[in-house]
Amino acid sequence: MFSTTSPSGDRKIPSVFIEERRFLKNVTTKTIAWYEQTFKVFDGALESRESINQRIVSLRQRGISPVSINSWTRCINAFLRWAGSDIKIPRLTEEKKILRTFTPEDIRRLVNHKTKSKSQQRIQHLALLLLDTGLRIAEALALRSTDVDLDNFLIRVQGKGRKERLIPFSLAGRKTLYQLCRKGGYLFPTRGGTLSVRNAQRDLAKLCERAGIRGVRCSNILTTQRYLQSVQPTDPQKIHNDLSPLGRSL
Repeated sequence: MFSTTSPSGDRKIPSVFIEERRFLKNVTTKTIAWYEQTFKVFDGALESRESINQRIVSLRQRGISPVSINSWTRCINAFLRWAGSDIKIPRLTEEKKILRTFTPEDIRRLVNHKTKSKSQQRIQHLALLLLDTGLRIAEALALRSTDVDLDNFLIRVQGKGRKERLIPFSLAGRKTLYQLCRKGGYLFPTRGGTLSVRNAQRDLAKLCERAGIRGVRCSNILTTQRYLQSVQPTDPQKIHNDLSPLGRSL
């Protein structure tokens, strides 16, 4: 058992942990939100290994998936190490599924689907961008026109942990990106900034259904793209153009 209050007794250790991570480790706002959600879920259950395990049992009885619980216990273990505890919560066994990939016919349907509104066309452009580059959906939605180098076929992306990297795109993908960059600013703008991940995932599923592709999510698009890009290239841009699902379908 260990204490969850600071030596002065007036502050909760989880809040100090979050404060130090914010200012000493410079973690992102998403990581801070993850910490806060975790401590909310495990509120009152951090006094001992037994209390943590009891909370995990309660969560499983409520139908919470092992994937979600493992995400929270990663945070809990980081907190326990920081607090000087020798407790370590083991991961739950997760069911491993092979994600479905798009067939060549699925890709053709997505590329050739005739949209009926600007919002549908925007989501189609997003799907084609993900298919061509393998970006995470949050990374794609955060892109601005200044991040795209149309001449050199490169996108500058800020991923997890604020790490920047350059992602190539195909000749076919440049056609989509050119249209998205014409107005400047975010590539997928809304009145409040940029399209949210949740709304994009919802609209993408609807687009696929209208195109006759059922039972797919963003992860299926990324799995397809990364599978086709698994060949080690000798000429990166040429191989990218050849292997890009978008390029192959046009």
